[in-house]
Amino acid sequence: MGVNVFAVPVFFICFRECLETVVIVSVLLAFLKQTIGPDRDQVVYKKLVRQVWLGVGLGLALCVVIGAGLIGAFYGFGRNHFAGTDDIWSGAFGLLATIIISIVGAALLRVGKLQDKWRVKLAQALEKNDTKASGSATTRLKLWTQRYAMFLLPFVTVLREGLEAVVFIGGVGLSLPATAFPLAVICGLAAGAAVGYLIYRGGNTAKLQIFLIISTCFLYLVAAGLFSKAVWSLENNAWSKIVGGDASEVGSGPGSYDIRQSVWHVNCCNPQLNGGGGWGIFNALFGWQNSATYGSVISYNLYWLAVILVFSSMRFKEAKGHWPLMKAKVQETSESVSASRGLVSGPVEETKVEKKADRDEAPTVSRLRRGTMFWPYPALASIASLFGTPNGHEHLGGPSAMDDVPSNDGKSDEHGIVSIAAHGDIILQVEHETKQASHVVRFRVSSPALKQHSRYFERLLQAGRFGEATRVEEQHKELRQRYQNMTEVPDVELPVIVVQDLGRISTVKSIAGLVTDFLYILHGKDMQTFPPVANLANLAVVTDRFDALEVVKSYVDRKKIIRALDGKTTPKVDNALSEEKVRQRLLVAIMLDYSPWMEKYSARLVIKGWTGREVDVSEALWWDLPQRVEDEIAFRRDCLLETVQSLQSYFLQLYTSRDRQCRLGYDSSPQCDSFQLGEMVRFFIKMGMLHMRGAVFDASDEPAIPYAGDINTLHKLSRKGTKKSTSPQSSMAHPQNNSAPATRRPVSQNNPFRSSHDAPPAYSPASNAAPTLLPPNISVTPATTQGADDPYAFLNTFDTVFLIDDSGSMAGSRWRETALALETITPICTAHDSDGIDIYFLNHGDRDFHHNVTSSGTVREIFETIRPGGGTPTGQRLNQIIKPYLRKCEREGEACKPMNIICITDGEPSDDVESPLIAAAKKLDKYDAPAWQLGVQFFQVGRDEEAKRHLRQLDDELAEIAGDDDLRDIVDTVPFMGQEGTQLTGDGILKVVLGAVNRRLDRKKSKELHR
Repeated sequence: MGVNVFAVPVFFICFRECLETVVIVSVLLAFLKQTIGPDRDQVVYKKLVRQVWLGVGLGLALCVVIGAGLIGAFYGFGRNHFAGTDDIWSGAFGLLATIIISIVGAALLRVGKLQDKWRVKLAQALEKNDTKASGSATTRLKLWTQRYAMFLLPFVTVLREGLEAVVFIGGVGLSLPATAFPLAVICGLAAGAAVGYLIYRGGNTAKLQIFLIISTCFLYLVAAGLFSKAVWSLENNAWSKIVGGDASEVGSGPGSYDIRQSVWHVNCCNPQLNGGGGWGIFNALFGWQNSATYGSVISYNLYWLAVILVFSSMRFKEAKGHWPLMKAKVQETSESVSASRGLVSGPVEETKVEKKADRDEAPTVSRLRRGTMFWPYPALASIASLFGTPNGHEHLGGPSAMDDVPSNDGKSDEHGIVSIAAHGDIILQVEHETKQASHVVRFRVSSPALKQHSRYFERLLQAGRFGEATRVEEQHKELRQRYQNMTEVPDVELPVIVVQDLGRISTVKSIAGLVTDFLYILHGKDMQTFPPVANLANLAVVTDRFDALEVVKSYVDRKKIIRALDGKTTPKVDNALSEEKVRQRLLVAIMLDYSPWMEKYSARLVIKGWTGREVDVSEALWWDLPQRVEDEIAFRRDCLLETVQSLQSYFLQLYTSRDRQCRLGYDSSPQCDSFQLGEMVRFFIKMGMLHMRGAVFDASDEPAIPYAGDINTLHKLSRKGTKKSTSPQSSMAHPQNNSAPATRRPVSQNNPFRSSHDAPPAYSPASNAAPTLLPPNISVTPATTQGADDPYAFLNTFDTVFLIDDSGSMAGSRWRETALALETITPICTAHDSDGIDIYFLNHGDRDFHHNVTSSGTVREIFETIRPGGGTPTGQRLNQIIKPYLRKCEREGEACKPMNIICITDGEPSDDVESPLIAAAKKLDKYDAPAWQLGVQFFQVGRDEEAKRHLRQLDDELAEIAGDDDLRDIVDTVPFMGQEGTQLTGDGILKVVLGAVNRRLDRKKSKELHR
């Protein structure tokens, strides 16, 4: 009874053909939604979707009519004209279906690559003039097929699949009663439509290219089965002629198949017998038979081999530019190509002019260059242009297909605008200022895409919240009245949104590529090129600036960019990475939440240390890691160093206690403990892990600076014992001996006297009264310079700034000498600066009470709170003082008060001092400032001859170093003590406070300054 109502073979055939159809239709709908979409151009999107459904409906209606007519004719005339040739029809249609599905499958894989091209072509086709315009019938037909391509493709697909279903149903179902067809057909179509809906939903949510790959694989699986089944049908037709009928319709056992050609056979599941049970599903969908012949097995494998070869050849041609085993074609010149197309016969310049004229006359679609398609069969032109040719290039009839779409190279058009989205509705103007230059780049973008993925743009463009959103909405209303959709609007008429500052990125020649990559990701496109680590770090900074980390993180994860970077980095290269490259990777890990890099490279900084530098907001963000990671790394390194230090502290405290540690029986003695203590002290000193310091009076100039090297080296040293393979000078060298400044965090560790800000120990009590810095045998000699009553009156003109070297090399006698120097000159300077002097230190931070100091006693109190320790970044500190002052001079002009900087130092800088001084002198020359606008006096303490020569070089040879003989002289130098410990005279003190701004005092000889 069931067979008379529901024909299982008919159901499966309808289901399979419907499934093939819905795969292609789902791809079209998903393509339209992801390419044009209702949120981009709703009018065009709805028009194209209506074309798709109209083509599907008309094709389905024709198939039903043809199928019903065939069945009605069979049962009306009572004769099966199909019975003798059903295998031939099935085989022929199977081969035809295999060819069509294979071509369609190859075309589907190109949808993702040519998505932008087709978007523009669809827009062009829809805005063409009426097809009744003048022109040949071929031209009018071509224009019509282009305009209604989304109707023709589903119509042809549904019609072909429907006719194929009619043929296959005629082969297996005409032996059944007519009542078995309707329900089976309806259920098959319904099941296929349901599966198609699920495929469509998945295609909308998944990435288009992934969806296309899955769909193509399914279609090829069906095509391979159809090809094998077609060969089997042709072989079965020959066997049926031998036995005088269709043997497969009588059963599944012996005699129902050709035993001569059989590879294997299963005595069940014959699809000819009402579906063959559960196996009928595989037969209907994938063409798998219960009987295999040599021809069907070989053809199945040959099909897959052919697919592999074809796709390998296509991939080869895409990469190399020519087919395998063929020579590459020589590129034609512009003239020969133009001549072959019949464009012009003149020179190349005329060709360019004519092409430009053609573009100006063409309809406007985002000001993109147009291309013209020439196909021998206009009716198929639109369909083929949508899917592209198999080799990935246009035919020779017209320009390259890429002329129709913006290329992903970040290049701007004639208006200086980079097109990110052809349907974009705003122009995004990005401005970024660096030390070297100011960058301005403009992009055509889609505001819905920006708002969807960036919280920054979501708030900026929220209606009624900011003026930009209101202005954009008003301009959009005006544009909608003049244009049908945003694709038609020229770039120059779109509203402009200006955003400033991309964040703390590194110095780049152009920001166009960086911002283009960022905007491509926001618009669902791929980046222009595979980014190196530095670019990825800059991209992370820009992404954080515009609050779009989620979408960029998802893109980087999906593309496996970080894993690819790891794969390209060999262990040898990874171990040799510079600190900057390590920090770049760490910043990427922080921003994009990539834990393997976070764990690996933060541990490397903790173990190996880093180059200390002051935080500069103009530098890239990776030099000052966000989210308190910088402080956390410094803290963890401190904990490790403290753990290593606790090892020696434990044993030293143990053996300096009164408890005897030796456990040698009768040989135990205090001398044993003393011997062990001495050996430990010698071991730790030899390894550079311990320094002996006096507690009563520390006369050493060597500061106690935390170990700044590789902790692994420290661990190896502690294991080597007294071996001399690694000396303390090379492996345990202090930062003081390096050209780079010391580690900047934490600052308290640079103090040679203590590790915290607690009071000094009891054996060096502080006096209740403020100490007298000048000893009794030193006095200040009055000035002998003839002239005004007050020789220091010129000081009233200046803002006096003291820069005091508090580095580790200043500890001990030099620090006491600095105190004497301050006691000598600060009373004079505070008395002649109405708003007070300013005091800066090289390592200790600025405090409010360090500025506008009007009393020498306050200077003494400030000095007593400081303990020397750290590096000597003199050039960096001078730059931090001079640079803001020069900006002030540029703003105020002649009203800017001159500045007199007195730098008290031992003359041993660890960085470049010349560059900021030369830059300042050139800036002052540029501003045409007075000769005394800025002066820098180096007041040297200590008697280091090498340091003295360096300071004299700054004083006398700065113009020669700069290569500019006309460079103004803004530097002077004076030693605090003479060659034999002689004191400053009055003229010497006058030179200290005014020598840098008074050329007459600058020329005084050193022997005149001391007695």
